[in-house]
Amino acid sequence: MNIFKKLALAAALVAGFGAASASTALGGGGAALQGVINNLYGCAADSFGPACSPVTDAPNVNTDQHAPDELWALNASGGSVTSFIISLAGFAPFHTFGVYDAANSGNFVSLFSGATQYLPGAQVTVSIVGLGNAFFDAGSVLVNGADSGKNFASNAFGYFLGVSNISETWYSQTSLNTDGQDHMVAYRGDGDTIRIPGYAQGEWASNEYILAFEDLAGPQGPSDRNFTDLVVLVESVRTLPEPGTLALVGLSLAGLGALARRRRNA
Repeated sequence: MNIFKKLALAAALVAGFGAASASTALGGGGAALQGVINNLYGCAADSFGPACSPVTDAPNVNTDQHAPDELWALNASGGSVTSFIISLAGFAPFHTFGVYDAANSGNFVSLFSGATQYLPGAQVTVSIVGLGNAFFDAGSVLVNGADSGKNFASNAFGYFLGVSNISETWYSQTSLNTDGQDHMVAYRGDGDTIRIPGYAQGEWASNEYILAFEDLAGPQGPSDRNFTDLVVLVESVRTLPEPGTLALVGLSLAGLGALARRRRNA
């Protein structure tokens, strides 16, 4: 095998390692979250149309978690719609859900507030303006077309769930969480037919993800780890490689590159 094939293989292996990250263990075997997702599949026929796909088609909440799921970017569509699905949480009135700048988690934009906006069918659209826009600064974050007043360093961001009554914020990046635990799991669309509450059924496309959050600390805290405290569908997004994976790829390529140079000079 020549050195260029080895370089490509090393990069693929390391990238694959990042994508195959271990799944997050869900409390109660994940039965509560499984029920939420099953309901999107098993919706009955009504004025919106015929019944959706059989419940047996639904992803398994333990084995079908998507990885990586820590950092995200908008697709070329220009905006991402977030649709509220359900919140089964006593702390829901204290929730704030939104996006934060991948370069600075303290720079964030709120999209939903549990006290006022957790309603069936609630939707919000977030956009990040690119270079050369005549009306907004590059990196301006727009919410439903209006300038949020926040600028992000790039098109890279994470999702967060703030819980004000316990003074905690849980991030899609596990390393930012005070308890060191994963507080968000993601499931990627597989082309099946589902229905979000309040809307007609449609295809769950591959650039759409269900995000499910846990709002209490664990494993020693009061958390039940059921990940039903906030469940949303985000559209027109893609996941980004985790920073650690990118570093491994860089190290592998640098090492193999040095080997190639030594062979050429031998």
